[in-house]
Formats: sequence, C-alpha cells, structure tokens
Amino acid sequence: MTRKWNADNRLVRRTLAGDQSAGELLVANHYATVLHFLLHLTGHPNEAEELTQDTFVKAWSKLQLFEGRSAFKTWLCQIGYREFLARRRLLETVELDCELPDERRDLAGQIVDALAIESAISNLPEVLRITFVICHVQEMSVREAASILGVPEGTVFSRLSSAREHLRRQLAMRSIASIGSANAKSAASPKEGPQNYEMSKTIV
Repeated sequence: MTRKWNADNRLVRRTLAGDQSAGELLVANHYATVLHFLLHLTGHPNEAEELTQDTFVKAWSKLQLFEGRSAFKTWLCQIGYREFLARRRLLETVELDCELPDERRDLAGQIVDALAIESAISNLPEVLRITFVICHVQEMSVREAASILGVPEGTVFSRLSSAREHLRRQLAMRSIASIGSANAKSAASPKEGPQNYEMSKTIV
C-alpha cells in the first residue's frame, strides 16, 4: 500500500511538471476503480461513466491541491462522491427452470445468490448503501471512508453495523420466501402412483 501511495505521489508530481505520460498512467491506474465506485452509487452505467469523466476533469483542475496526505484513490473517490451529490441535488431541483447438470446448477445458484446480494445492497437506505459500498465493495478502510464522506470514523462504524443488519434481514426474508414458494409448488403438484390411480377409479 505504501509503495502504491508513493508511486502515485511521484506520478502526480510528474503530471504537474508537464509529463503527459504520467497523467495518462494515473488515469489508467484509477479509472476502473472510480467507475466501479460510482456505478454502485448510481446503479446506472451511463451516469457512472459521465460522473467518472467529470471526476477526472475536476481532479485534473485541482491536482495542485493534492497534498498526498491520503491515497490518491481516496482523493479521487472524494471528488467522485461530491460530483455524485452535486448531480443528485441538481436532479432533485429539476424534478421539484429446466434441469441443469450439477456443476451448471451450482453456477446458477451462485449467480442467483450474487444477484440477491446486489439487490439487497441496492435496497439499503442511501447513506448506508454508500458507506457499505466504500468499505466492502471498494475495500477501503474505515478511515478512508470517513475521509470521503466527511464524517467521523465512529459514524462509519455505526453505518456499517446498520447496513449489515439491514442486509441480514433482507437476505433472511428472501430465504424464507424461497422456502415458502418451494413448499407451495410441491403442494400444488399432482401426486403420482397409486393415489392418482385411486382418484381415477373414483371419477369413473
């Protein structure tokens, strides 16, 4: 982490000195991270792409203000988060089973589980969702999250705890609903064997 931090700081200094290749390398190293972060915040690929571009434009206009006290990735995400909030405020103002082989079934189950988790995350209250994404999806530290969000570390811990509790409840309810649906299908399906035979005799 320290080596990456120092490497980014050197690239920033070279970029400020007019080295275009250093700037291009900074973008290449961090574009995907910022895009992924904003995609989780917005839920819309096109909006996330636009915000990511806005983030780097804003970052380059303020690059001389980067002091290296936080990781460059954290600094970029701070800017991205502010751009996200600014756009959100602007918008608010303007608006005043077929059978599968075992290995394929396992893969399908993993995909369904992953989609369920993504859905549960997207349904979190916004402030909890953003905090959860920063720490668990972007894998940033509580200190970095606090820096990006502009809140104390204790607030980040509290929000993470609430987010995990919300997710546990949502996933538990989904599991209960799945069991209930399976039981209902089982009860509704016709019985085979002697019972069907006996029923046919009664009808005749």
